[in-house]
Amino acid sequence: MAGKLLKKHGEWLDALSTESFRLLTSRQPHAEELEILNELYQQQLEHYQANEDEAKEFLKTGDAPADDYSYNVVEGGVHVHDLHATILKQLGIDHEKLTFKYQGRHFRLTDVHGKVVKELIG
Repeated sequence: MAGKLLKKHGEWLDALSTESFRLLTSRQPHAEELEILNELYQQQLEHYQANEDEAKEFLKTGDAPADDYSYNVVEGGVHVHDLHATILKQLGIDHEKLTFKYQGRHFRLTDVHGKVVKELIG
């Protein structure tokens, strides 16, 4: 997505921030939100320009060996239920207690399978 936005808007920061925010939230950002996003972008840009090795490590995040079509991870992947459990743990939510009611039955986002993947938590 970042590549498409850069191709469409170039280096125009307000346009990049506005469209990114709109795609993620389905609404336009308020002026204060846009200002915060632009400040955060500038801080991160300065940090990674000063620490190129950290930038390279960050850009490698998510790289894993995949099949010939780059569709399925062949090693180091986790099940979606485990990923959800791990994300919820980081948000301070017990994935086993978070339920929603559907057709009279309580369901968990992580179904009956999800386990927190401690290796993903730094």
